[in-house]
Amino acid sequence: MNIDEPDLLEFFKDASYDEVIKKQLLSKTQCKIELYVLEGFDLASRDIGSFSDPYLFIRCGNREFSERDNYQLDEANPKFYKLFEFTGEFPGAPMIEIEAYDYDDLFGDDLIGKTSIDLDDRFFNGDWQAIEEKPIEERQIYHESTSLSQGVITCWLEIEPSNKQNKQQKVWDIAPEPVKEYQIRLSVMDTVNVPCEDFEGVSDVFIRSYVDDDDKKDTDTHFRCSNGKASFNYRVLFDVKSPRENPLLLVMQAWDFDLFKSNDYICEWTLDLDEIFKNVRLTQQQVILSKQYYNAFLKKKMPPGTTLEFREDDSFILTTYKDGKDIKLRIDLRIVPVAMVKTKPVGPGRENPNMEPYLPPPIGRIQFSLNPCKMLSQLVGPEFLAKLYGILCVLICCALCCFMLPMLISNFTSTIAMKMFGIM
Repeated sequence: MNIDEPDLLEFFKDASYDEVIKKQLLSKTQCKIELYVLEGFDLASRDIGSFSDPYLFIRCGNREFSERDNYQLDEANPKFYKLFEFTGEFPGAPMIEIEAYDYDDLFGDDLIGKTSIDLDDRFFNGDWQAIEEKPIEERQIYHESTSLSQGVITCWLEIEPSNKQNKQQKVWDIAPEPVKEYQIRLSVMDTVNVPCEDFEGVSDVFIRSYVDDDDKKDTDTHFRCSNGKASFNYRVLFDVKSPRENPLLLVMQAWDFDLFKSNDYICEWTLDLDEIFKNVRLTQQQVILSKQYYNAFLKKKMPPGTTLEFREDDSFILTTYKDGKDIKLRIDLRIVPVAMVKTKPVGPGRENPNMEPYLPPPIGRIQFSLNPCKMLSQLVGPEFLAKLYGILCVLICCALCCFMLPMLISNFTSTIAMKMFGIM
């Protein structure tokens, strides 16, 4: 129909739906019903001092499903990802009841909350029927003891007549993405503007990095760094699993090593790896955080304020700020699926196989010398060295004065004596 009036089109559509619904109400229609339950959010606690141990109980007429054996321990945001299938006759189909319970092995399970879905309301709703891919519903669950929501269950419904021949009802795969193992290959190159924490005007700098708090790894130490340019060329390897509940944040911290007291924290850089891991999981190929990859895919998805400065060798610079100073850390980052870890191994630190990227020995480290002045200049900062030389000059002058003082006094007394006796 070539009609340009939206209201008129809406009228004909509603009229058509009304006719269909009238026919359906006058006859019995046997249907297959599929309930997809995804997740729960902010489920109320029924345990003292901890979250509930939730599971689902689903009922539609005489058909029931209990997930009690699959309860989730201390979880306010459970992941269900379950399909529940029923059959029903329309009109007059029973309601679907979704109940969330808190598992208790000793004192009986407690109802967290429940919600009911009116199947007739969906089946005889023309707008709902017209949607090819049914919308996900966020259903509040309630307990009879209060009018406040006890959490949210996300789900959606599919209702299809059993005698429909032209279209096979689609079964959606809602199984969660399988957890797989990956390796983060972080190569720590060097720094710029790392402040000096020791009174000698130097810092003994090392970089500590981690994804999880219980797996922290350190580079070797650049001792007596006096110009803020600590050099490492040191590879750190992390074995991680993804997807996971906690965000994938790579944290890198600069520390000043101290032998006789606790190490001094200097500063920190953080890099969000979630978007990179999505690409690795999708392709199951190594992803190198290079300039080309960053500009093509990652830049627009990075958190606000995150900027990366790239070099020609695929390394890039992270910047943080302390006391008005921009402290820079240059790194190379690669994420590798576990299957490729075995075929393309690399060594930690600068051990073999030393490749992708090749890490040369660090520069600017202390070099042993028999020249005391050269050794001293490597052990302290230039300002401290200048002060030390100044103090040394003063001490030499004082020592000369002390050595010359008896002679000066003797000459002075001799001169006085000769004047007194008229010798002069």
